[in-house]
Amino acid sequence: YPDSAAVVWSLGGTARIHRSRLGSHPEDLDDAVTWCRRALDTARGSDSNRSSYAGNLALILVERYERDQLRADLDEALALFEWAVPEIERAGGPASTARHNQGQALLERYQADYDITALDRAVEVLRQAAADVTAPRTVAGGYLNTLGQALRAKADAASDPAALDEAVRVLRRAREWTAGPDHVGALASLGNALLDRSETAR
Repeated sequence: YPDSAAVVWSLGGTARIHRSRLGSHPEDLDDAVTWCRRALDTARGSDSNRSSYAGNLALILVERYERDQLRADLDEALALFEWAVPEIERAGGPASTARHNQGQALLERYQADYDITALDRAVEVLRQAAADVTAPRTVAGGYLNTLGQALRAKADAASDPAALDEAVRVLRRAREWTAGPDHVGALASLGNALLDRSETAR
C-alpha cells in the first residue's frame, strides 16, 4: 500500500510540474513540491523508485528557488541530488538526466555566492552526464550546452583559457546535436563563448 500511494503522489506531482510550466496555474509549483515530497515520504526504504522521487523533488525545488530565490530550497535540492543520483544509477534509472539536473543546481549555487567548489562539482557531474552514450544525441546536446556554460563560467572565474577552449569545443558539438529551441540556446552559448575567447586572445 505505501508503494502504491507513493506512485499516486508522484504522478500528481509530475502533472503539477508540467502544468506549472505552462504559466497558467502559478500555484502548481508549490503544489508540486508538496506532492513530490509526499511521494518521497510515503515510499518505503525498500522502494526502488524512492531515489527517483527524491530526484523529482530536487528538480522542482530548484525551479521554485529560481522563482522565489529562497536559499533553503536550493540547499535541500542539492542534498537530495547528492543522495539520489548514485541511487538512481544503482537502480538502473536515467542517471544522466539526474546528473544534468544536479549540474544545473550546482550552477545555481555558484551564481548565488560564487563558490568555486560548486562550479568545479558542476563541471564534473555535467561531464558525466554528457558522457552517457545511451542518451539520444538531441538530449546529450542539451547536456553539452549546460556543460559548455559551466566551462565558460570556470574560464571566467579562474582566468583559465583552457576551460574556454574546451567550452568552445563542447558547444560546437552541442550546436550539431540539438534541435528546435535547444539549438537556438546552443547557438547563443557558442556565440558568447567565442566572443569571450576573442576578447581574451584579442
